[in-house]
Amino acid sequence: MSYPYTFKINNVDFSGYLTKYGYATTLEPVYSDGMVDLAGVEHTAVLRYKGTLTVTLRPLEGTSWSTLASALMDGILEIQYTCLQRNAVVIASMRLDSVTTEFLLENASRKLVGNTQLTFTQL
Repeated sequence: MSYPYTFKINNVDFSGYLTKYGYATTLEPVYSDGMVDLAGVEHTAVLRYKGTLTVTLRPLEGTSWSTLASALMDGILEIQYTCLQRNAVVIASMRLDSVTTEFLLENASRKLVGNTQLTFTQL
């Protein structure tokens, strides 16, 4: 299956781990300190845009989850992703803000985790 978006962590492709509709990006402007002129108007400038990426994972076998989990433990991560606002692939230093997951199944032969959502924020 071909995915219309890029999702790599430290140059390892995890886009196949994502659900079909589990991909969202945000761009947040970072402003300079404001200055108020004599007319009472505040003046600021946009210094840059800080990106956020939220992905939802498909249910994963325990071994796939272990591979991804070990990649997430590196602290500051180089994330390559398709920014929907920019309509371009971006490579950014990001931190993992949150991981939400639950076990779906565990028996003698396999362990399956699902409903996992990861949120990354650009530094």
